[in-house]
Amino acid sequence: CGVLPGVKETILKLKERGIKTALVTTTLDIDGIVSVLAKDGINTISFFDFAFTLEPKEKGMLGIKEALEEAVSKLSLSQINTVYVGDSVANILAGKELGLVTIGVLTGFGKEAELFGAGADGVIKDLTHLMEKIDELG
Repeated sequence: CGVLPGVKETILKLKERGIKTALVTTTLDIDGIVSVLAKDGINTISFFDFAFTLEPKEKGMLGIKEALEEAVSKLSLSQINTVYVGDSVANILAGKELGLVTIGVLTGFGKEAELFGAGADGVIKDLTHLMEKIDELG
């Protein structure tokens, strides 16, 4: 398991624009995330403005929503100006419930029609297309 294509470059582009970044995941615990990212030369602590992982018992839409709320709060973001990228219907539903702009990414569980059906504002093939989609959505 490694970092998906485009992650490192996209996060660096976001940071160059002064955009805060957060990692919210239900896939691995924090030690697993640190280990995976380190293999690609990414120091989780200095790379993201906020990182949060959910314990297995917290998985599901409610856990994701709470994690997103925490990220938005910790980074002092306004929900209307926050973009959340997720790869599942549960991700998109949680983001929409919080009033976030949501972008589905096809590198995980969700299919394009499912992500749009859940309310995604846009869907991208992978993170190499994120900056273009953010610009498009304005």
